[in-house]
Formats: sequence, C-alpha cells, structure tokens
Amino acid sequence: MKQITLQSESHPPAQNQAVGARPSDGRATRWDEHRSLRRDELVLAARRAIHHGGPGVAMGDIAAEAGTSKSVYYRYFGDKDGLRRAIGDDVVSKLSAAVVEAGRTAPDPVAALTAMIGTYLAQAEASPNTYAFVMAPEDAGQADALKHVSDHLAELFRERLEELHRGAELGGEHLFWPHAALGFIKAAGEAWLEREPHERPSAPELTATLTAWLLSGPLAPTPGT
Repeated sequence: MKQITLQSESHPPAQNQAVGARPSDGRATRWDEHRSLRRDELVLAARRAIHHGGPGVAMGDIAAEAGTSKSVYYRYFGDKDGLRRAIGDDVVSKLSAAVVEAGRTAPDPVAALTAMIGTYLAQAEASPNTYAFVMAPEDAGQADALKHVSDHLAELFRERLEELHRGAELGGEHLFWPHAALGFIKAAGEAWLEREPHERPSAPELTATLTAWLLSGPLAPTPGT
C-alpha cells in the first residue's frame, strides 16, 4: 500500500485562492472522495492488525500496519472506540447482509435456519479476533448498532418460524423465540470459537446440531448419529 504522508491527511493549501474563499464544489467533492477512500484504507489496515494481533492490539500497532501514525487514526476516528464503531459498521453490515441473503434464498424454513446459522459461524470463524473486537463493544453507540442488527435478524427468524407454523401469525411466547434463538446461536458460537480448532466440531457439524436443538430441543438426536 502506498504510504500517504501526514500532509496529505489534511487539506492542502489552495493555490491562487483568495483568503476566506470557499473551495469550488469540484475541489470539495474530490477532497470528500479522498477522505472516504483513505478512511476505508485505514479501516482495512486496522482489521488486518486486529486479525493478527487480537482484539486488544494497540493503536500504535494498528497505525504501523497502515504505514502511518496514531495521530492520523485519531484525526479520522477520534479514539479507539470511534475506530471500533467504524470497523463494527463494516463487519456487522456485511455479516448481516450475508446471513439475510442465506435465509431469504433458502428453499424452505428449515434450510433457511440452517443456512443462516452456518453463514454466521463461517463469518465468525474467518476472523475470531475481529469478531471479538466488534461483538464486545465498550461504548453505547456500537451496542445500539448491534441491537439494531439483532432486531433485523430476529424479524427474519420470526418470518421463517411462521412458515414452519404454516403461515400462522405468531403471538404470545412465540414472539420471544427469534431473540432467544439469536442469543443461543451467539453464545454457542462464541464458546465454540474459544476452543482450539482441533478440540471443537466443524462449523457444518455445529450448524446441524444447533439447528436440531432450536427446532426440537436439546433431547433431539445429534445429527449424524
């Protein structure tokens, strides 16, 4: 990645422009585009640093991965929580989109539940450190963002559960099932990620087990037995 100097991180001085004059719309647009692209580069570098160094990686190490200084990160994101929110927006939006797509394109409700769980686990397994960094927010803003995504996924779970009930609209205690299912999947997935790869079932194996448990309870036969 081409290193951008500190001067390029702030507005360059205008040439032949009167003092106090506003930059042209074209120049302002180019600057906005530059900032957006640079911000994306910084987020990507931070994700690499977290992926390799863990969720507690220092800002200095993140900046080194980007080939820049901590002051640049602070200029763009304010502090580490600001960076967490930016990474969280990127990771959670992509995770949510992948899970929703898996659920909506499956041929039937059971296949949809299986696909959604499998996609969630696969995305988390791809980078456990990044997952931990995003899913354990230290600020209220990121927690609110995660709740918004959870509510969206719970609504999709509810739709699929209604299909299992032959289109009957759910009421009463059934309204809590989608949220309970998400919490169950999240807790199981995080406990699964904490184990060494050779000590845990594969993602497809765990997906099949969690699907069976959610649909039939923990006394359901373990898939494959």
